[in-house]
Amino acid sequence: MEAEKKRWRDVLKCLFSITLSLATRNLAFRGSSQTEFDSVTERHVAKIKDEASRTHYLGQQTQNEIIEIVSSQTVRTFVAKIQEVKYYAIILACTPDISHKEQMSLVVRIVELVPRPDIKEYFLGYMNVVETTGLNLSNVVLEKLRELRRFQRTGL
Repeated sequence: MEAEKKRWRDVLKCLFSITLSLATRNLAFRGSSQTEFDSVTERHVAKIKDEASRTHYLGQQTQNEIIEIVSSQTVRTFVAKIQEVKYYAIILACTPDISHKEQMSLVVRIVELVPRPDIKEYFLGYMNVVETTGLNLSNVVLEKLRELRRFQRTGL
């Protein structure tokens, strides 16, 4: 039983590593490759092919859940870094999406001072915008910042 728990833990750890690797390189979960990520995935895929295992955690729903977990933790880390710094700027850009609805992206640029000054930018998401007036854009940004603050405190 312990060996089986360890195997599944290793498989999930590997799936998270693959997700992080793809996200870091801005790549999608598609395409095909004959090379395996490592021996854990190689054995896992072999078990699935031999039909020794019906459970595989390689489906679209599991991929989406892993992406959501990684995304949530990434945003939480970004928000914590932003709260630590003294200097920051909010960068907004509006553009219509494919369905012609206006969307605004939120990027925060920070200046870390330790160990030496370093500028970093963090993308925090898209927001739907009904009106592109200054007042409405300000309200949308403030609401998003409140939401991120609640998210940081509650972990939801």
